[in-house]
Amino acid sequence: MPKPRKKKPKPRRPKKAPVTNVTKVTKPKLPPAPIGRPPIDVDEAKLKQLASMGLAEGEMAAILECSIDTLQRRYRKEIDAGWELRNASLRRKQYEVAAVGGNPTMLIFLGKQYLGQKDKMEHSGGVTLEALVCGDKEEDPK
Repeated sequence: MPKPRKKKPKPRRPKKAPVTNVTKVTKPKLPPAPIGRPPIDVDEAKLKQLASMGLAEGEMAAILECSIDTLQRRYRKEIDAGWELRNASLRRKQYEVAAVGGNPTMLIFLGKQYLGQKDKMEHSGGVTLEALVCGDKEEDPK
């Protein structure tokens, strides 16, 4: 039987000496890209002025070129403050017209629309209906 052959060791490669004078070139890191649409900047003073003129949210959104949802979500306080100024102005004008004179019909309409005012219905005629409820029966008092 033949003798097994011994494998010759492979020659080792010489190790490379580390290079110390070479600078590594790296790419500059960019900031992350923004996600979503850029925020809309609305002039709050102009929004308050539009609300004080009595404009609806849709009309204000069209003038300011943004959505109604944006106005409702981000600028609710300014809209409400403007509408309060409108209500105060209407009340002041109603008082002036009542004291000085003018067109009360339009002011009554505006008061009903914006100020929650309503006509008070008074009943007259003196008819009264009384019923005494006891248990399951109704009895007329005599």
